[in-house]
Amino acid sequence: MTGYSIPETLERFWSARLAGDKRAVQGFMSEGALYEMVGAAALADQIVVGPTGAEAAVDALLDDFAFRNLDIRSIIVDGSKAAVDSTIDVSFRGGPFAATEFCDLWEFDDTGKVTSLRQFVDSDLLRRMVAAQSKDG
Repeated sequence: MTGYSIPETLERFWSARLAGDKRAVQGFMSEGALYEMVGAAALADQIVVGPTGAEAAVDALLDDFAFRNLDIRSIIVDGSKAAVDSTIDVSFRGGPFAATEFCDLWEFDDTGKVTSLRQFVDSDLLRRMVAAQSKDG
């Protein structure tokens, strides 16, 4: 791994994500990058979010989920992979924010682009947020 720092890349990614900058977030993804919300497959299947033809996937994720108050508690880097333990406040489709914990498993290519992001989330919280929006909307 040369030419980039995973912790610095993650900091820039989350800065763009918290700002809702869809194009900047898309710019972190490699060709054919995969995103999976682990444990919530019924709500969000594994999707390709790479830069060719997948802008809609990034747009949908950023439109559906707003974040604030990110606290990255730890980052463990092993070569081109990283495990990140964090807390954040999340809102689904404009609903109320809720505090949650999550763990991300990231993989990067040689240029520092994301090839895979597997996100372990509180699937019960997600289910309740989606159900609340279904009742309201």
